Amino acid sequence: MEAITTILGDVLRAEGFSVWIGAILTLMVYSYLLGDNPLSRLAKHLLVGTAVAYGAVIAYHQVLYPSLLRPLQKDPSANWYLVIALVLGLLLLTKSTPSFSFLGNVSIGFMLGVGAGLAMGGAMVGTLLPQVQATTLSLYPTDYGPGLTGTVGAFSALVIVVGTVATLLSFQFTRRHETAAAARTVNRFLDGARKLGRFFLLLAFGALLGNGILTALTLLIGRLQFLFGTWLSITGGR
Repeated sequence: MEAITTILGDVLRAEGFSVWIGAILTLMVYSYLLGDNPLSRLAKHLLVGTAVAYGAVIAYHQVLYPSLLRPLQKDPSANWYLVIALVLGLLLLTKSTPSFSFLGNVSIGFMLGVGAGLAMGGAMVGTLLPQVQATTLSLYPTDYGPGLTGTVGAFSALVIVVGTVATLLSFQFTRRHETAAAARTVNRFLDGARKLGRFFLLLAFGALLGNGILTALTLLIGRLQFLFGTWLSITGGR
């Protein structure tokens, strides 16, 4: 078995073999440009299957065995609480059987509860509080340097503060219906802030879209360089 594994490893590491496999899979994926076909579907199935298998192996070797199975093997009495995690994991496997899938609801409920708690805590600690801290900026030019450098720094800080506040106000959908002049002034201010906030949102979404397009183009250029460079050089096309 070890000899077979060594031979397969040598074959897979061979430059020509790996390049041909990569080129064939790349062409199979790009065949989708001609319409949905069995080759493109096969490439997608191979990608999903390989990713799932790789994830399962990584989960076992880096999570399940070192954090669950090995501690239970070494000292079950000291790590008795890990049995709860093991039972919940086994119950989760019953979701693949319709007759016993209700048993997995316990594990699903536990995962959803823990996930919701972690998401709320992460949103507060990792997003909201850092955003508030990042928005608490000085607007004095002297705090950013002398001359034009300080002016540019203060202007950038002002844009960050105004953009953050206006974006938050853009999600304010209620209006005051009093007829007093003060109420009308507040409504006009909120309307202007909402429009400004939507402008900043459009800028952010545009930047994200542009970044996504640049990433896709970078991947496309890399694949084309692989096909017309590495692959053709092996096949004698260059």
